[in-house]
Amino acid sequence: MNFLKTNSTIGTYRVGDRIDSRRYDFREVYQVADDQNPDGTNYALIVYDVEAWRKKVGVDDGCVTELETYGHLRGDAFPKSMGNGELTLDDGKLLAWNCLQMITGERLDTLIRDEKTFTCEAIIRIGIQLTKAAREISFFQNGGGHYNLHPENVFLSSDDEENYTVQVCGLTHVGKPYNGRPCFDSQELELTYCAPESVWGIYSEISDIYAIGRIMKKLAEVSDLSESSSANSGLWQVIHRACCKRRSERYPSLVMMRKDLGKWAEAIKSSTDEAEKGSPSSSSRRRDDTLRFDGVIDKRKGKGFSAIAGCEELKDNLRCNFVSIFQHQELARKMGIQPPNSILLFGPPGNGKSFFAERLAEELDIKFTMVTPSSLASSFLHGTQQIMADLFQKLEKEAPVLIAFDEFDAIAPNRATDYIHHQSGEVNELLTQLNNAADRGIYVLMMTNYPERVDPAILRKGRVDNIIYMGLPDDITRKQIFELELSTRMHEKNLDYDELSRLTKNFSSSDITYIVKEAARRNFNYCVKEMVTRPIPFDLIKEVISQTVPSVTPEQLRHYEKVRQQMLQQTPPRQRIGF
Repeated sequence: MNFLKTNSTIGTYRVGDRIDSRRYDFREVYQVADDQNPDGTNYALIVYDVEAWRKKVGVDDGCVTELETYGHLRGDAFPKSMGNGELTLDDGKLLAWNCLQMITGERLDTLIRDEKTFTCEAIIRIGIQLTKAAREISFFQNGGGHYNLHPENVFLSSDDEENYTVQVCGLTHVGKPYNGRPCFDSQELELTYCAPESVWGIYSEISDIYAIGRIMKKLAEVSDLSESSSANSGLWQVIHRACCKRRSERYPSLVMMRKDLGKWAEAIKSSTDEAEKGSPSSSSRRRDDTLRFDGVIDKRKGKGFSAIAGCEELKDNLRCNFVSIFQHQELARKMGIQPPNSILLFGPPGNGKSFFAERLAEELDIKFTMVTPSSLASSFLHGTQQIMADLFQKLEKEAPVLIAFDEFDAIAPNRATDYIHHQSGEVNELLTQLNNAADRGIYVLMMTNYPERVDPAILRKGRVDNIIYMGLPDDITRKQIFELELSTRMHEKNLDYDELSRLTKNFSSSDITYIVKEAARRNFNYCVKEMVTRPIPFDLIKEVISQTVPSVTPEQLRHYEKVRQQMLQQTPPRQRIGF
């Protein structure tokens, strides 16, 4: 029996046909028209039996998550919420509802069944829109996700064969991060697109990364896009990383995945623009211009290491083994000592490796450039190899210079891995350039969250002289980060920074930065609402901490500890046997 009768009204909306799949006994969707709008526009009305939903998810009160989420989403990928409310039926049943604009376009699963083919560029654009949509959900859900992304919940509309517009629906299972028991029946999900860790009840935005990767893989397979083709290499790199079975080996965030997709979309666009222009000779010249490093190499003024909260052991290490040698080179030469050729900095994401690289350049007072995978990207076969050669030529002219490679595992992946065989030339070029780079005044800092993916030949002594683990901030560092972040914001006096440090054990540096920013934002909203001015309360900061999930999971921490032991050739102490 339906909750609502045909031609009945709810708010200003007149109820029409029921249009959902009748999969849930607590949720129904109707086509409705607005009596106050005579243009005949139809809308979708999502209706929940509140008591039945609460019983299903195991809560006693609170708003219906799907309806609340729709009310906060503003992106183009979601149908606009036209209004919401509650209705009590004659039998006492409480209904909650949200009226949405109707989704246009065709379901992605229908297009797949019809064997619709997509170009590499189209799939990348679809992936970019999906990551953007999933990120908006994650932001509202404090690191949570959609959790049931699959082709049935994705709609595409397009005026041509390339520029698809994506819309996402099916937010029935949307929620915060879970670790052990989600507030829904996992059997209701489309398991083909569910991340492997969902078996153990683990869900986060990383789960949506896996689902998006699976959707893109399905489209690539239907479109018969070969992995061996250099034109499709960027797409398949993203797919393989997003679809890794281990969470720790996937993209650490939807932002990073979208960044990678954007890099390859730009590379394809550049290649297409060149192909559509002029004669072969002019095309050749444009290709030569494209295969150059266009990043900025300059000297930056700043506070150096004094701008870094904590990390005293790391700073002392580099002062002793790099900074002091560089600053006293004549004495060092007399004693047969040289600065390190390259340094590898690795560890969990969100702990300031890129920030540290910039401060190191300030401490050394030399020119600096940051190199990302996108700045080396080329749509031409082995184009990255030529960009790499051009980069080191420019560095040698600008010497002395510090170059920092971000996401180094994507720049120099292990050549033994099947799906990156086309990058062997690029890795070989980098190996050649790294040999005795310090002798040419080029000092290299490599940063990665996944050192185990870096080609082993890179890591031998002579190429990399120092391998440093940058883990989660310790008690003192967390305290100093809070002090640094709050120093520029009005806050209560005499805050207990020791307690804040204790409450944020296993939080990353970026997590703590987020906590302070979120507390400041909530305090601002309170001040606007109450027409008062107050400093950030200590209790508000603690409230935000209690509602924030560490971005680095216990599973990831165990993985990084294992990698740390392998990279630094350390072994845990053996357990004593016997008496």
